[in-house]
Amino acid sequence: MKNIAVIVTFNKKTMLVECLNALLSQTVKLDGIVVFDNGSNDDTKAYLQSIEDSRVHPIFSTVNLGGAGGFNRAIKAAMEYDPTAVWIMDDDSIVKPNALEELVSAKEQLKDKYGFLSSNVLWTDGNPCLMNIPEVDKVWNSQMTNGLVKLNHASFVSMYVNAQAIKKVGYPISEFFIWGDDIEYSERISQHYASYFVPKSTVIHKMKDNVEVNILTDDPNRISRYYYDVRNKFYRFRKKGMKYLVKYILRIILLNFKVIFVNNQHKLRKLGVIAKGFFAGVIFNPKIEKFSNKDN
Repeated sequence: MKNIAVIVTFNKKTMLVECLNALLSQTVKLDGIVVFDNGSNDDTKAYLQSIEDSRVHPIFSTVNLGGAGGFNRAIKAAMEYDPTAVWIMDDDSIVKPNALEELVSAKEQLKDKYGFLSSNVLWTDGNPCLMNIPEVDKVWNSQMTNGLVKLNHASFVSMYVNAQAIKKVGYPISEFFIWGDDIEYSERISQHYASYFVPKSTVIHKMKDNVEVNILTDDPNRISRYYYDVRNKFYRFRKKGMKYLVKYILRIILLNFKVIFVNNQHKLRKLGVIAKGFFAGVIFNPKIEKFSNKDN
């Protein structure tokens, strides 16, 4: 059994230190940690270069590839070590000491017949982290005797992925840049392999506020990011089928009405970003990179 963790980081050196310390203190020892520095301009690079633990393998990008591009590159690098599983997380994911132990225990209970396993993601106050709520499968209780809940998708905040699933479905879509790459990837995996929520494996997601993605209430400096949210969701639902796409289009129409009539600022800018993302989604057709034996 070989477990390789991957982290994507950007200008969060203090948080990265805590994240790495938590990984290096697991009750089940990790075999390696790939850290993809997404073009940070703080002292992240110097910190990573100073680490003496041979299990930590930093990769430095000269440009910011977004979370999606970073995870794509990091998982490819992890596969070069021929792992049994790849444990994926953001740089503000602080895993509890036994988080990996519980994931490995679940893997063994399932006799390695799984696609991905998702930890219980909490915010700093101990409540569920709203940005990382997984989607439960309609037949969710097939493994309840083992304390596991079947999932359709989950987030990249402590996702433990079977290397066989990576070889089957390939890598996250780099072109997503940000938002939705984890949902698309985990949905792609769960279409081929049963995947589960492992409640005993706990991670604290130290994001600034415990809020869902919402263009109506988000910081004005983040409005432009919603282009990717709208575009990437359009692609996902288009791929899932007409029923899902029609529902999403209706949701976009409702969102436009909310922007217009609900009390919020920068209405025209928000409507423009939504429209741009919507029409980009109509033709967005990114390439899914497949695993190659050259990757390990």
